[in-house]
Amino acid sequence: MQPNGNQPDYSFLSNGPAQQTGPSKKKRIMIVAGGGTILLLIAIIVSSLLFGGSGDSTQTSLKLAQLHTELLRVSELGKDSARGQAAKNLATTTNLTLLSTSDSIIALANKDQKVASKLLSAGVDAETDKALNEAEQRSQFDDVFIPLLVEEIKEYRLELSKAFESTSSKTAKQTYTEVYESLNKIISASELANQ
Repeated sequence: MQPNGNQPDYSFLSNGPAQQTGPSKKKRIMIVAGGGTILLLIAIIVSSLLFGGSGDSTQTSLKLAQLHTELLRVSELGKDSARGQAAKNLATTTNLTLLSTSDSIIALANKDQKVASKLLSAGVDAETDKALNEAEQRSQFDDVFIPLLVEEIKEYRLELSKAFESTSSKTAKQTYTEVYESLNKIISASELANQ
């Protein structure tokens, strides 16, 4: 008897589960995870734009301090082992110039992180020692030392130039300029002596 046709429809029991109208639970989890990942990436990018310079600055100042320390060490080797006046002059001038600017270079590195002597000595180049030892055994120390030291000075100047361009610190720019100009004078004097 269906007087008004108001009988409830129980056909869903025999037809199986009803079709879901929204995304499945798995899809919703994937959407939330994807959105979270995108937000995280945006946060990382914004953070690196706002604060990212300090990491680069730390690496740059540490690298400069290591190069400075290595040049000091090599110039000491030259002072001790050079035979000719040109090599002795180059070693002594380089050594005194670097000694006079060491505190400034180390101070810049210490601003970014505490720089221990062990960290500074990580810039030691074993190939330099090998080349100089072999040259000394062949009685050709000066012939190897002069071009080697000049090349290392040029590499250091290049790094100083890059650091100058990348920093906004007036103190750092001034220090880098002073060291760069002093090294330029050493290279010029060395080139004049070799002509």
